[in-house]
Amino acid sequence: MSNEIIISGVTSQVISYKGQRVCTTRQLASFYGCSEKNIGDNHSNNRAHFEEGKHLFKLSGAELRTLAALQPDEIGSQISSKTRSLILWTERGAARHAKMLTTAEAWEVFEDLEDRYFRPAAQLALAAPAADSVAAIILIGEAVAKVPGVKPGIAMAATLTCIQQNTGIETASMRLALPAANEGPLCSLNATNLGKLVGMGAAATNKRLQQMGLQVKNARGDWELTEAGLAWAEALPYSAETGHSGYQVLWNPAVADKLRAAA
Repeated sequence: MSNEIIISGVTSQVISYKGQRVCTTRQLASFYGCSEKNIGDNHSNNRAHFEEGKHLFKLSGAELRTLAALQPDEIGSQISSKTRSLILWTERGAARHAKMLTTAEAWEVFEDLEDRYFRPAAQLALAAPAADSVAAIILIGEAVAKVPGVKPGIAMAATLTCIQQNTGIETASMRLALPAANEGPLCSLNATNLGKLVGMGAAATNKRLQQMGLQVKNARGDWELTEAGLAWAEALPYSAETGHSGYQVLWNPAVADKLRAAA
């Protein structure tokens, strides 16, 4: 089924977020026949009249990347790898902009948006339960991505998998938008195997890595990577049969040279 719609002679893709239809600044500008700067200036000069969650949503980080992956034609085509944030305008936000443009044409366009874009007879947005599930999973994925040692690409892949498992939404093809999982150095050695490369036991290896400032023990007594350690290792989640779960630190074999040099 096509997700395209024509408003004011402009063909565009329908965008859905949190169970409702929304527009990007680029879309609003093209519909209203003004510049993106015009839309941005009206927002900047009248911030008190725009409430986040009612008139607009501002996306960034993992939430933006996930939405772009879920709607590659609608969102992915409007942003680049350098995009740090994106504003999505709700029906109320679009109405505010129509009012600020103060032209009869803008109001005519908004009426068209209201009837055929924001309130279509058969809306294509996710059902509310599915939309809520996706939103919750995205928040969890964003939290996991902030754990030291976890690569954003890996966290995003896990987020997409979880979305598919819990909602039935097919996400396999969306992984094409993610960076290759094997980019950068391969991290595959735990402390025991890393120690074997330099003739040290696991305990001594962990102690040496701590002295080098590459890892520290957290409040649970588990090893956690420092900022410096992130360049040499990854922290991958695990769950043992005993019910204990946490993160296992796996090291790049190249760190063995640093261990020898620090001896």
